[in-house]
Amino acid sequence: MTINEKQKKFCAEFIKDFDAERAASDAGYSRGADGWRLLKREEIRAELKELIKPQDGRIATHEEVLMFLTDVMRREAYDEVTVQSKEKLTRTDESGNKINEERTVLSSVPQRVKLSDAMTAADKLHKYYMQKTVADDEGETGIVILPEIRQ
Repeated sequence: MTINEKQKKFCAEFIKDFDAERAASDAGYSRGADGWRLLKREEIRAELKELIKPQDGRIATHEEVLMFLTDVMRREAYDEVTVQSKEKLTRTDESGNKINEERTVLSSVPQRVKLSDAMTAADKLHKYYMQKTVADDEGETGIVILPEIRQ
């Protein structure tokens, strides 16, 4: 079954930010909630699979994203911080004179993510679970996870 131009516009809008309500509204549907109904249709999902092709498996899975956000929230994730330090060297030249030199050394040090990053991750997880809970209560799909796309 093929999709019409309005549905194609919805798909093109949806992949910009995965906001079904905004995509439906921008595609010309009367209600933003129509987006969630469109996402349930097999032909729409097929079109989205075509538009969202993974590149060499580099697209994170849903579970990977949730695990990453959880690690950040719990401050179990680390970031690399570049530290600059001075290193003093003393050497003797051919005449027997002591020469003091100083050089700058850059090194990478792992550091736990900042508390502000942990709070942002917690907020994103909270919004995800709240949206999922509300959608489950209403019998609608608030967040749609497309099935794994295989090439």
